[in-house]
Amino acid sequence: MRKHGGQTTAIETAVAIAVILVGVYALLEIIPQYSRVTGTQVNTFQLEETAQEVLQEILTTPGYPVNWGLNASPLSAFGLAEPGEPYVLDPFKVINLIYWSYSNGYGSGTYCSLNKTATGFEDYLNESGISTLQLNNFLLIPGGGKWVVSYDEVKALLGLDGYDFMLTIEPLFNVTVLQPRGSSSSTVVIVKVTRFGEKGPGAAVINATVSLQYLIATTGSDNNNEVIQGDAAASTNASGYARITISTPYNSSSFYYFDAFASLDGYGDHGYYTTAATTPLLMAMILPFTPSYNNITFIDPHLVTNCLLNSGAISNPGQSALGLRIAAVYKSIYGYTFNSINFTLNPGRGNSYPIPCTALQSLQSKPSGKGNEGPKYSACYWSLPTTPLFLVVSVYRNSQGQSGKVPLHEILLIPYGISPQYYLANREIVFGRSVGNAPTGTASSLVQIGDSTYTARIVLYYDGDFLAG
Repeated sequence: MRKHGGQTTAIETAVAIAVILVGVYALLEIIPQYSRVTGTQVNTFQLEETAQEVLQEILTTPGYPVNWGLNASPLSAFGLAEPGEPYVLDPFKVINLIYWSYSNGYGSGTYCSLNKTATGFEDYLNESGISTLQLNNFLLIPGGGKWVVSYDEVKALLGLDGYDFMLTIEPLFNVTVLQPRGSSSSTVVIVKVTRFGEKGPGAAVINATVSLQYLIATTGSDNNNEVIQGDAAASTNASGYARITISTPYNSSSFYYFDAFASLDGYGDHGYYTTAATTPLLMAMILPFTPSYNNITFIDPHLVTNCLLNSGAISNPGQSALGLRIAAVYKSIYGYTFNSINFTLNPGRGNSYPIPCTALQSLQSKPSGKGNEGPKYSACYWSLPTTPLFLVVSVYRNSQGQSGKVPLHEILLIPYGISPQYYLANREIVFGRSVGNAPTGTASSLVQIGDSTYTARIVLYYDGDFLAG
């Protein structure tokens, strides 16, 4: 009986093994449906699953190094999340994607030809790995640098051989701060809130709470800057407009910076306003180089005359060659404790290869040569910490011979770090490559960038054989 029992056990074991082998074989047949690179044939289900898998990896992991947003050159893993915070994106990583988009023709400003800038400045750009420049009011947006993420490298890091993808990130709301107006007793700010990408009456966001933070920079008779800081709030009406009154006299010569945050049902986004320079007296360009510091380069407009002409910012070259600029620059960190630097830029006889602004200030404090003048330079750069700050730049032109659109004095407020969403608001961020007539899979998810809500969406394109169904 025991022998018979042993035979039964052996038969049962053989059957069990056979069942397991069949299960393993079936599992092996199923696994390619969830693998990104699985041969030459896929179907709709596989593409959708792969798109969801890739998007989840992008939105829930920080990549490596975890702070690669400031410098993507050593990137060995790609992800946009803050460390330990899935679906909360690091704004500086998203800004790096914006630098990529500018480098690849997705920007909305005027592109500047590097070979039409001054020779020394062009050398500086080439040495920094910059291949494109785009003009956005007084800001020059660099692209193509070694610190900008590479699409082909990212595709390889995500294991997407045989695929292409297009990643878009867009806000839920479009928050527009209109030009301020007012009287001798107050300043009125109107904020419009609509659903992003929609138009018409149905796009209005009603009963949203709009919180406004403002900085107003003025210059007194003694040429000293005064910065007024405050906040106010209101709600949107049936047309999506919020009216906010500030108890500070309106002055058309003051420089205004507004940060309006609109929120509804736990979702929100920012809109920004800065006084536009009619004709820029000074250009600025922020270069992220390392995780520990960044550079802001101050540039005499004469170095990019052709770009300003093409954009319509000036109508003749003489408007960018006005003699010496005397700039007082203040760096504000949190409680607006200012550190200052003062220097002069010269468009006509200046060396266009930038040197440190601190060195320029030191050289110009020791005049030499005729006229008691120091060295002539047209550009300089200042190293900035990665901590949040505002730059308050007061610019005066030395030449008094121009009139009309060219102002004698401008105040520029440049946010960096303190409001990284300033560079993300009211725009679609695009990264990747689309392929016409290719099978696609899509996935999307809500994400947070700071306190703003966005929709992240990926479209995955397959270049192999496609099976319907």
